[in-house]
Amino acid sequence: MEIKTLTLEGIHTNCYLLTSNQQALLIDPGSQPGRLLRHLGNLQLVGILLTHGHYDHTGAVDALVSQYHCPVFLHQNDFPWVGKAQPEAGKGMIRVVPLESEITPLQTGEWQLGNFSGKVFLTPGHSEGSVMIRMGEHLFTGDTLFHDTVGRTDLYGGSDAQMADSCRFILTLKSQLHFYPGHGPKGILKQEFLTNPFLLDPQNVFLIQD
Repeated sequence: MEIKTLTLEGIHTNCYLLTSNQQALLIDPGSQPGRLLRHLGNLQLVGILLTHGHYDHTGAVDALVSQYHCPVFLHQNDFPWVGKAQPEAGKGMIRVVPLESEITPLQTGEWQLGNFSGKVFLTPGHSEGSVMIRMGEHLFTGDTLFHDTVGRTDLYGGSDAQMADSCRFILTLKSQLHFYPGHGPKGILKQEFLTNPFLLDPQNVFLIQD
């Protein structure tokens, strides 16, 4: 399996293009559908996985589904928020990115789609339906975990207490996992266990400032 990181316009959301034997899987196609279509080319797109329902992770979904007629998966806890007005942090504004494609509930636990397989973990805190997706030694963390920080909890569906619990869960995972966040650089959990203040002490989540 090959992994390509595509950092998209807007608020620099990372979209991950996974390929295996002419099949492709996309994680969090937040914008720039034309660019994503060019990267996909003649590959068979077997599905789209969404780590959560915020607009900057879903913006290109409809265009991709229209072209490839592939299934889209999102945890059902974020269903009420998809395609609706969402607060834009720090600006007192709202933004609506339509999402008309049919969404299939993304179940926690083991999953397989075409040539791809892995395990889904529910990790609320940034949103009620935030998930992390493990595939082999790779962990796609969405907006739950970033390098040296975690996702903000002051948006719709966020929770300090749930984020602290999710941090405690992350500490149970294998330290050699490579993680791929929704924004910013990728890393390895071993380093985060040593330097990320929210993993060193999950209670720090309650000190996050807006």
